[in-house]
Amino acid sequence: MARSALDPNAVARVIAAYGFDALRGRTGSGTGAVPAHRLASLNLDGTPTDKRTVAKQAAAGIPAAAPPAGSATPFDFAMSALFDWSRNGGQASFEAALEIMGEVVVPLDPEEIHGAMASLLRITVQHEFDSSDARFLTGFAVQDLALEYVRARGFRQLTDPEEATSDEALTWATWLVEQRRQESRQTSAAYETVLSLALLLMRRRPKPGYTVPQIVRAAQSLWIGGVHRAFLEPDEYPEYGRGAPPSPVSEVTGLPLGDGQIEGAMLDLIVGMTEESLFSVNEAGLEGRLLSEGLQRYRTANSIVSLDSLTALSDVDADLARDRYPTDRDFASGCLRWLAGEWEGFATFAVQFRSAAVAAVDALLEWISSVHREFPLLLSSAGFSRGDAAFDEIANFTAVVLARTAHGTTGSVAPDDLRRARRCIEAAAAGEDWRAIARPGRRAR
Repeated sequence: MARSALDPNAVARVIAAYGFDALRGRTGSGTGAVPAHRLASLNLDGTPTDKRTVAKQAAAGIPAAAPPAGSATPFDFAMSALFDWSRNGGQASFEAALEIMGEVVVPLDPEEIHGAMASLLRITVQHEFDSSDARFLTGFAVQDLALEYVRARGFRQLTDPEEATSDEALTWATWLVEQRRQESRQTSAAYETVLSLALLLMRRRPKPGYTVPQIVRAAQSLWIGGVHRAFLEPDEYPEYGRGAPPSPVSEVTGLPLGDGQIEGAMLDLIVGMTEESLFSVNEAGLEGRLLSEGLQRYRTANSIVSLDSLTALSDVDADLARDRYPTDRDFASGCLRWLAGEWEGFATFAVQFRSAAVAAVDALLEWISSVHREFPLLLSSAGFSRGDAAFDEIANFTAVVLARTAHGTTGSVAPDDLRRARRCIEAAAAGEDWRAIARPGRRAR
């Protein structure tokens, strides 16, 4: 019988079907990438030198919701931490980014925020190349092998039915993939808040057909693909490599300039998927023509803008306009909501990231102050005061953040906290020093 040539695709299929198992190893077998005996023999700092102790400590460190710890290898111990947002540094990095936003980005003028956001993105990219603890490549390698292992279950059942019916590795691969998905969701949700704040400050909102979550996912795809490509082809991305000259520092923010290819592409994508809030309405429609003209009027108005005065000078049907905005205050409120862009959903964020949410409070209050400066009568004309839905949402969010020390992590709000939050918002809406109320002793910039 003639021998057939070795098919590289067939070999690749076997690697996909069994690679995760080979890398992970089996309990007590001494095989795989990080068996207990190999870890013990390396004499690494923070690692026991006895293989039984290594195996025992690895099993003890497995999360309660994971598969049985008795089936775990040191590989499972490491990957369960690497795919945990609260343990792999992801949450800490996010909170640090929000702190920088609150201290550096929020006080900037709108035209300066574009560069500041590029700087923040540059910090996240550069970390993957500079930190000896960053495991970007390892995480994606294991993720992909685990996905392939789950996908190739049918192939293993055909080639080795007995092994496939008691597949310990499949249980762990499935669980680790779900851990990775959860980490991805948490990361996306967090940066949806960051982008919402950034768009609010930059006076931008998603273009029709896009949402903040979609823009975040697109930007994350660029980040992931760009970092992969920079590792693979470092000569094409010299700005990130080891030994590259330090990135120049911005005179405005004191942060590294975001002048690299990856963060530049991400920011271009974000700008391309959004538009200026003031002119983001579709002027071909009824609401578009009304809101665009109304916002222009509110720049210089010395009294509440009359909807009837707008319809009288246009071909917009007055009855249809009044159906949409029964009163002039309703119309002013519509202008304010449109100008705000994306600001919903911050209450849940405030409870989850209490210490970092101060940046969100700063962003919202600074935005209110800027609306007062640019559209002096819009807030009062819109009825932006206690009892207004938008006012009360921001007040509750602000109160939760201001109450973070007194109330731990319960999210409860005391009456004094709510009163202080309302005073902050009222001060911002009047162009006064809201920072002195929010954090006594801190002066306005």
